[in-house]
Amino acid sequence: MKRIDASCDLQFFVCVNERAAHEPLPSCGTERGNEFFKFMQKAVFRWGAERGLRVWVNRSLCQGFCSKDGITLSVYPLQLRFQAVSIENIPEILSAIEASMQRTH
Repeated sequence: MKRIDASCDLQFFVCVNERAAHEPLPSCGTERGNEFFKFMQKAVFRWGAERGLRVWVNRSLCQGFCSKDGITLSVYPLQLRFQAVSIENIPEILSAIEASMQRTH
């Protein structure tokens, strides 16, 4: 085992979980989850670089907040969660994150 001493300021988890069509809960995955991940990754890297932040954007499986209306997104260490998000919500999400960071400093 080797310990990794890399870290980041913020870590984003985008749900891309895929369920079978017959399952009762909706699925963040398939095309919409992966498309959102790509847009979110570009936006977050640009946003983080402008603020001197080290950010990681990761795909995740189910986070337990499934919605037929969009993706689930979590941001650590801020403990922020967003449900039913779409690409159009990215600017609003980044504004909410920035406001939360200002409150914690």
